[in-house]
Formats: sequence, C-alpha cells, structure tokens
Amino acid sequence: MQTPENMLLLSMGLAILLVLALLGYFGFILYKMHEQQLQLLKSRDENRLAAAEQERELIALDLHDDLGPILTAARYKVYSLPAIDEREKELKEEALSHIQLVVQRIKTWADQLAAPAVLQQSPFHQLAEYVVQITPASAMKIEIMPFNFPEIKSNQSIHIHRMLQEIIHNAVKHAKAESMVIYGQVKDKQLIITSIDDGIGFEVGKTERQTKGNGLQNLRTRARLLKAVLLIESKPGEGTKHIIKLPIS
Repeated sequence: MQTPENMLLLSMGLAILLVLALLGYFGFILYKMHEQQLQLLKSRDENRLAAAEQERELIALDLHDDLGPILTAARYKVYSLPAIDEREKELKEEALSHIQLVVQRIKTWADQLAAPAVLQQSPFHQLAEYVVQITPASAMKIEIMPFNFPEIKSNQSIHIHRMLQEIIHNAVKHAKAESMVIYGQVKDKQLIITSIDDGIGFEVGKTERQTKGNGLQNLRTRARLLKAVLLIESKPGEGTKHIIKLPIS
C-alpha cells in the first residue's frame, strides 16, 4: 500500500517528466519550423512562404489555447497536493517551478512563431519584447525609436517584422556590438527603415558569396518578395548599417 509520501513523490516525478517532455517536444517543433522556413526562403516561393506564416500562427494559437489551460490545471493539481515535511515541500516547489518555466517558454515560443498584432499595427510592434527575449542582461543596448508608420499591407508588415528580427538576431550573434539603433521615416514615397550597430562589421559581398543559407540570404529573399530595396553597408571594424526601402502610395 502506497503511503501519502510515496504518492506525493510519484506525482512530483510525473510532473517533472511532463515538463521535460514538453520542452523537448516544442524545441523540436521550433527547429523543424526554422529548417522549413530556410528551405522556403531559398525556393523564393511567395505562396509557400505565406502558407508557412499561417502555419506558424496556427501552431502559436495551439500552444496558447490548448497547452496553456492544460499546464494551468497541472500546476493547480500539484499545488493542491499535501506536503508533510520540508523535503516534500521542496519537491513540490521544484515541480511548480518547472511547470511555470514551461508556461513561460510556451508564451515566448508563441510570440516568436506568430505576431498577430503586427497584422494590425506597425512592424516595430513587439520588437521590444523580442529584444528582451533574445538579449541577455549584459548584452548590447538596442534602441527602437518610436515611429508613426504609414498604412501598409499586413503581409508587408510581417515581412518587415521578420527582417528586423533577423537583423537583431545577427547583430546579437555575430556583431559583438555594444549598441544598436533602429528607426523609420517616410521620404520620396518610400518607407525607409534603418538599423545601425557599432559591431565588428564584415565584408558584405564576400560573406554572401561564401555563406549559404544564412540570415543575409533570408533578408534578400524577403526584400525581393516585398519588391523593396535592401542596402547593407559594412566594413570590418566599422559596424553595420541595414536600410530597407519599401515603396508606398
């Protein structure tokens, strides 16, 4: 006959295994989604890329609407388990902490997979949250300057948003910069978005010729789908500037 202590330990163990399984499962999903997106970008197929964006949004909704309530229920059940001594209390707190971690991870993944607010708002919307997620506390300072965006199509807004995410990601991963600024303006019937970092810089042409499947190719593909101009100005030791010029009415 199992004692209350054994039942509690078993419940804690099952809760921890559930957390680990969920983390592994969704990590695998994100990896496959990233690989799929790279292949779609290389194929230059706008319709398939749009379908991929829709699939990202559906997965994000499933993460939020289906798994969120399940984890909340699991957290409540673990919280309701009795804890007789200090060891059981510690195990209970650890299990609750693991479940809370999964909830936070799911929210982060859902935000990264789909940015539904971008459909109604500017490409700058939610970039600040992305910066918090991608940069550690001691990393470079990234300033996103407020800008009153003109009305553009939803697919244009999503493409620009993804481009800015890629630019920030590349700067954090490769540039070794201390600061970065992103701002927008309207000039000569063009929406112009500029990013500047003070990182180590690189030889643009050489890097694009030698590196296959990297973030620069993703940026070029999205710019081509937007019928926009993408300028990348950089030299070793002089930082990097990205300029996106999108024609608008």
